[in-house]
Amino acid sequence: MSDTTFDRAVAACTAHATREGHLRVPVGHLEAGVPLNTWIRSRRREYRAGTLRDDRRSTLEAVPHWSWDAPDRKASPNPTHPFLRGVAAVQMHLDQGGSLIDIPADTAVAGVNISRWVARHRALQRQGLLGAQHLAALASVPGWGAGDSSSDQRWERGMEHLRAFAAETGHTRVPNRAVTADGFLLGRFVSEARGAHRKGVLAGSRTAALQALPGWEWAAKRGRPAKTTR
Repeated sequence: MSDTTFDRAVAACTAHATREGHLRVPVGHLEAGVPLNTWIRSRRREYRAGTLRDDRRSTLEAVPHWSWDAPDRKASPNPTHPFLRGVAAVQMHLDQGGSLIDIPADTAVAGVNISRWVARHRALQRQGLLGAQHLAALASVPGWGAGDSSSDQRWERGMEHLRAFAAETGHTRVPNRAVTADGFLLGRFVSEARGAHRKGVLAGSRTAALQALPGWEWAAKRGRPAKTTR
């Protein structure tokens, strides 16, 4: 098996584990075109036979919920249960008057963080890592596609990067020319958000999302921010 094929299957494993919360994969299930149940069983056989490369063993052991032992099928829950629990929580959020655009970061329903769940599953959908049943379930959620515009996607991506920046530094004083590792112009994003707020055209939900960030300031300040104790 080529490294490219192996890496593609590992990505499929990771997507399934992240989405479902386990790797008890149903027989015949395809994840991004990979027959995942069969692939996992083959790697376990290689491990038991001592023919699995050490680097691949380490890579697999880093996958969430990976185990070299086959799961006890009698004890296995419905393999889609965690996903359906998330869908149900999103539906409850909507029934309570919530929206699927600019969801406040701390919004939680039935133990599910709605903001993170929606962002994660929209990202999996864009990457083609959701199966037909999952796509059908999401399509049934009112307004699921409301965040599909390029503007909404850019906002969600910018907020994701800004939250990561704030978590790492303890502040949101992003340099004007700051660019993330994946090429996102974070400094420009922050500048544009402040400008829209000054003009009174920034949506209230977006204003609230920014104000919820640690150390957020509407006026850009020059100079090096004080270091935070963490």
